[in-house]
Amino acid sequence: LAAVLSPDGHLIVVSLSGWREQGLEIVNRATGAILQRIPQSGAFVGLAFSADGHTLYASGGVTDRVYVYSWSGSSATASATLADSITMSCPADDSTAPPGSHYVSGLALSLDGRMLYVAENLADSIAVVDIAERRIVQRLGTGSYPYAIVTASDGRAYVSDWGGATVDVYHPVASGKLVAERPIHVGRHPSALASI
Repeated sequence: LAAVLSPDGHLIVVSLSGWREQGLEIVNRATGAILQRIPQSGAFVGLAFSADGHTLYASGGVTDRVYVYSWSGSSATASATLADSITMSCPADDSTAPPGSHYVSGLALSLDGRMLYVAENLADSIAVVDIAERRIVQRLGTGSYPYAIVTASDGRAYVSDWGGATVDVYHPVASGKLVAERPIHVGRHPSALASI
C-alpha cells in the first residue's frame, strides 16, 4: 500500500497490507531483489524515516500500534530491526473497545523531529506522539477516515480525509501540539499526499 525511499535512496521500504501477508519488505532499487521481509501483525499506509535516518516508523493498521525500527547500515547492506512499538490506546480510552478502533494509517514527523503525527483512520482523529516519551500528548478530530499525513516545509501538517472531500490543515505551536485551521475542500476521497 505504501513505499518510501531509504535515507540514502538506494533501497525502497514497502508496506504490505494484503489479506495474507502483513508487514514490510526492503527492496534494492537497482536489482529489484527483496533484501528483507519483516512480518507484522498488521500494516497500513504509514511509513516515515526520522530526520537522522536511523529510525523507521511503520503503521500497524488494525493493531493500533506504530512499529519503531532501528535502521542501520548503508546502501545494499541496510536493514531494519524492530526496536519498539507505540500503542495508540491510552488509559482514558474505553478498555472494551475492540482492536483496530483507531486503525493507524498515515505517519509524519514534525519538522523538529520531536513529535510523530499519526492518522487514526477509524477514529476520525490524528494523534500527536512525543517520540522521546512514547506518549500521546494530543488528539484532534479530523474529517471522515483520515488516511495520509504530510508535514510541509513551514511545519504545517496536512491530512487527507479519505471518506470525505477535504484535506485538514494544522499548524504547530511551541509546545509541539497542533492547532486546527480551516480545511481545504478538494475532490471526493482524497488519498495519498506529497509534501512540497
